[in-house]
Amino acid sequence: MNLTPADLVRVPVCDLVDVEGEMTATQLRALLERAGRDDPERAHGFVDDLMRAALQAISDGHPEPHLLAAAVLVAASADFPRWCA
Repeated sequence: MNLTPADLVRVPVCDLVDVEGEMTATQLRALLERAGRDDPERAHGFVDDLMRAALQAISDGHPEPHLLAAAVLVAASADFPRWCA
C-alpha cells in the first residue's frame, strides 16, 4: 500500500497517541516531519512506539487493522533524518 499526501485515509490514532479524534494520513505525516526536524531521535522513537502499539492492537483484535497498518505506513514514510547508533 502506497500512501501519498493526497490520500485522505482517516487514521484513528487517539488510542495510540495523545491526540483527540482522528487525523488524516497527511496530518500524521506532517506532524512527524515537524517533530523530526526539531528532534529526529524523538520522532524516530514515536514511529517505533506507533509500530509496536499498532501491532499489539492488531494482535488484540482491533476491529479495523487495515487503518492501523495504514497509520504505520504513513509514519514510516515521514521525511526526517534517521540513523542508528
